[in-house]
Amino acid sequence: MEIFFTPSVILLATIAGYILGGIWYSPLLFFRWSLEAEGLTVETNPRRGRSYKTKVLLYTLIITGILASSLALILDIANPSSLKDALYLSLLISVGIIGATRLMDLMHSAIGTYNSGRNQKKFLVWSLYYIVMFAVMTIVMYYVR
Repeated sequence: MEIFFTPSVILLATIAGYILGGIWYSPLLFFRWSLEAEGLTVETNPRRGRSYKTKVLLYTLIITGILASSLALILDIANPSSLKDALYLSLLISVGIIGATRLMDLMHSAIGTYNSGRNQKKFLVWSLYYIVMFAVMTIVMYYVR
């Protein structure tokens, strides 16, 4: 049995997920959508200092590592026999747990209503990110182990 929960596997999956987040929330993809989901524009987006940005990026890296570690443990317990099985499990986690949780957040939003375009954009951008991130981390883990 090959192990997913190793420092090298988790580190590479964390880096892959972190880089994906940088691309996902960049102007190349969903930067404007994520601003609109928060009720902001490029012009009204608060300017943050370097120290604040550094802390947020560091916390994001740590949290991505926690997600990668958790995914590795689940894959070890499930012991998928193929990449396809591993991706099914990743999809189950990202849609069934994270996506459903994000949907619950959407339904109980204190800002506007659940069916407002703003809240739906936030749900779509964030939920799709987690689905893609878990798939990317799973693929990295599967081939690195």
